[in-house]
Amino acid sequence: MKVCFKCKQEKPLTEFRRYKSGVNKGLYHSYCKKCSHKKYPWEKTYIHICSRRNDKTNKNYKRYKNIKMLLTHGDLKFLWFRDKAYNMEHSSIDRINPQKHYTLENCRYIEYRENCRQGGLKTKADYISYSTLTVKELRREKRKIEKRLRELKRRNALKSWKWGKKIKR
Repeated sequence: MKVCFKCKQEKPLTEFRRYKSGVNKGLYHSYCKKCSHKKYPWEKTYIHICSRRNDKTNKNYKRYKNIKMLLTHGDLKFLWFRDKAYNMEHSSIDRINPQKHYTLENCRYIEYRENCRQGGLKTKADYISYSTLTVKELRREKRKIEKRLRELKRRNALKSWKWGKKIKR
């Protein structure tokens, strides 16, 4: 049991974070997890993003394991104040293009309800305007799609496929 410096309540050690490196490595923070999120609310976002990406028991792991986290704590703090997330009822981090990584240019804070309403993963075709691509770029996109299909076939996700032909089952 340990007393939180902020809320002055006695809580079990599982309610406190441990230092992972430095002089205090292995010791517990003075603030409990709940109070640290009140003081640094963007920290909670960082933890949730890392959990989705790294924790294999997380239900969203499969969708996020190939998405890189390229944001620092400072970047999330900047986004928090830029998007005025402190004024939101329930803020949520949103990747503008879900196919891209967590970067400063691709992320924003929006209302949780709005993020849920956008729903589901969009396809890559939603973000590429094929009419503006050159023939060379279109061929590159085709090769990427073919490569992805080969990977799926190797994993037995698709029985058979051929580009431009119907799939036989």
